[in-house]
Amino acid sequence: MVRPASSKWFLAALGRPVHYLEVLAVTIIFTRSHRSPGSPDVNGLGRRPDTLGRMITVRLLEGSLQAPSRKLAPDVQLYSWGDTGDWLYLIQSGWVKSMTWSQGGKPCLLSFSGPTDILGMSGYLTRRRAETAMTKTVTEIRIIARDQFQQIISEPGFRDAWHRYISAQIARQQEALTHFVTLDSEHRLAVMLLNLARNFGVRKGAVLAINCKITQDELAQMVGTTRSRVGYFLKRFEAERLLEKRPDSLAIHESRLAGYLPVMSS
Repeated sequence: MVRPASSKWFLAALGRPVHYLEVLAVTIIFTRSHRSPGSPDVNGLGRRPDTLGRMITVRLLEGSLQAPSRKLAPDVQLYSWGDTGDWLYLIQSGWVKSMTWSQGGKPCLLSFSGPTDILGMSGYLTRRRAETAMTKTVTEIRIIARDQFQQIISEPGFRDAWHRYISAQIARQQEALTHFVTLDSEHRLAVMLLNLARNFGVRKGAVLAINCKITQDELAQMVGTTRSRVGYFLKRFEAERLLEKRPDSLAIHESRLAGYLPVMSS
């Protein structure tokens, strides 16, 4: 019987540096193909499973898993692009933003992360950070070591959650690339606001309230346009009752904004 090749061998055979998303893709292919006998396949379940971060949070609350806790002020760097390190950070409360910079030094905001999100996965997979993570608000995190995380995802239930997690990461990155190629900045902003609302919004009827003050500069960095254009688009969205700016939140009318993007948000 021929022994299957490993994901490490496959990546080395490419003969070039690999992006950490390629590592994610190859990892899921090989781990799924070598699923241990009797491991449940959750792909066919007709329900949305708990996320990996939520499952780990439950373990922490039960006391069956231990991880140091830290409470950080705003604008504190968890790690920087290019750093070596493989610690993972589970957000318990607060918001963290992931950033990188262009060759000209222009900041590019990649994403926001909130409670139950896991940060530092690029370092876990490649031992080198692919972005800079900085707290946006007062944030409480749990710090999980690489070896400890490997033990967690070796359990059958967590293994499946890990597969779903890396599959979702690849899909989100592919979606973001597609939007940058195919959509203008106004529609990229609409898609990004809808995704933020669906991921982190607090539902109040038909409205999803994003309870974090996101500046127009930050929105411009995420969308790839200027602050003035973001301001213009937000005023248009507000006039069309797609969103409502409130003192402590940004209220997104989900169905209306989804209708504004019928293809993207279906």
